[in-house]
Amino acid sequence: ENQPIDESFNDIYPEFSHVLCRDWEHAATKAHSDKTRVCLLRTGIVLAKQGGALGKMLPAFKFGLGGPLGHGKQGMSWIHIDDMIQLILFVLSHQEIHGPINATAPNPVDNNEFSQTLARVISRPA
Repeated sequence: ENQPIDESFNDIYPEFSHVLCRDWEHAATKAHSDKTRVCLLRTGIVLAKQGGALGKMLPAFKFGLGGPLGHGKQGMSWIHIDDMIQLILFVLSHQEIHGPINATAPNPVDNNEFSQTLARVISRPA
């Protein structure tokens, strides 16, 4: 089921990484007080020309071996490193912001579309 996920989303899928993130957020919110604000950055896959997730993906794609994982329908929320940095600076400079913040591009893609786009950009098959 494809449902939009925003900062109010709490209905996690019961698997390790989702439960871990929920527990981290719950623990972090305990630090909230009149003198302390808590900002929970919910980060997508961070992409940059050098290193990061893209650096791990590129070798297979450059050899023409990259492509969708499994059925390719799994969503991929992503953000460029420059946007991530700007978001962090924005949050730091705006004291009124607190709670969950989705640090992702506005339009997630599925793994198939991501793989096809990456392959096209580097002129390789996927």
